Amino acid sequence: MSTSETIDEPFANEFVAAVRARFHDSGLLRDGMEWVAGGVQPPDAAVILYRDRPGGPSLGRR
Repeated sequence: MSTSETIDEPFANEFVAAVRARFHDSGLLRDGMEWVAGGVQPPDAAVILYRDRPGGPSLGRR
């Protein structure tokens, strides 16, 4: 019996797309925040990269 989990890639892609849409549509985010990239990294992660200010470093969430 395996203890590792694998990602449901279609669901993960929908999740990343929903986060991107929310990022662009949200009035809660501070001015100057930027979406950098988002994607699925099998077998078990969705990755979101963003900047918290223009020209700032890329930050990320897994």
